[in-house]
Amino acid sequence: MNPATYKDREHGPSHSDEKERHVKMNSHKLLRFFVEGALASFLGIHAVAPGWAQAGGPYVPPPSDVEIRPLTNVQPVTVSVSVFFPQPAPCYYVTNWGQVVVEGTFISVDAQFWTVNTACPDRVSGASTQYPLGLLSPGDYTLAFSVWGTLLQTVPFSVPPPRLPLNIATAGGQVQLSWPTNPPGYVLESSADLPSPGWSVVTNTPAVSGPDFTVNVDLASGQKFFRLHHP
Repeated sequence: MNPATYKDREHGPSHSDEKERHVKMNSHKLLRFFVEGALASFLGIHAVAPGWAQAGGPYVPPPSDVEIRPLTNVQPVTVSVSVFFPQPAPCYYVTNWGQVVVEGTFISVDAQFWTVNTACPDRVSGASTQYPLGLLSPGDYTLAFSVWGTLLQTVPFSVPPPRLPLNIATAGGQVQLSWPTNPPGYVLESSADLPSPGWSVVTNTPAVSGPDFTVNVDLASGQKFFRLHHP
């Protein structure tokens, strides 16, 4: 047997082997630190040392610490959700803002938060996000916001009809009014004064000209104001 081989077996790994193993172990620890730290940064508010998940637990904020604001003036509709964290407090993390589920006029989302009872690099007062709800038809809706399956708030909101442009052009002794045919359901109304004590439906039948409705009104009928109304 080779003397060097026998010596290694008898006395165990050499100093160089131990050094190499030590370097590998430190490399694995360092890699784990960066991977877990990057994951915490991506999912939450702070990056923390390895083992953070074992130091805390799920957190369900009180309903009074949640603020929900539907943004319905433009399409697609979005909902802004802000969660405020108690101060002073341990670290808080958003592990999952959840997925929006739309079932008719009922919309729900279930988020997940985590609290860590270790030292924080900095403290934050809260976290917020916006949920895109897509293109919603005009009407009344309800949003249910939950955390870890616990319902915190139910917020009703309404999506108004979009505002359509009403174009006016004169031709001879008439005024031609036009507006898009899509979305449908709009009615042309008129009034002799502003502010109007009451709007009246223009009884002239609209004609279709390309992508627009058009209506001709006689100028001899006097001063009038017009608007599009979605009943």
